[in-house]
Amino acid sequence: MREVSDRRDLVAEQARIVENLRAVQELGRSHFAGKATPTFGVLSAEEWSTLLLKHLDHHLQQSGA
Repeated sequence: MREVSDRRDLVAEQARIVENLRAVQELGRSHFAGKATPTFGVLSAEEWSTLLLKHLDHHLQQSGA
């Protein structure tokens, strides 16, 4: 596992995560449905949801959260 090389402000990082999750929620399903990723191609809204959840979980596990 790669270590973070600089110090982070936990409160600021938590606020960023919450802000990003709210932005995704506000954009809604229709914003994501049928959009492509460079790696996986076109995804459904459900596939986007799964991808975002797994990505966030990965980073939370990296940080020991």
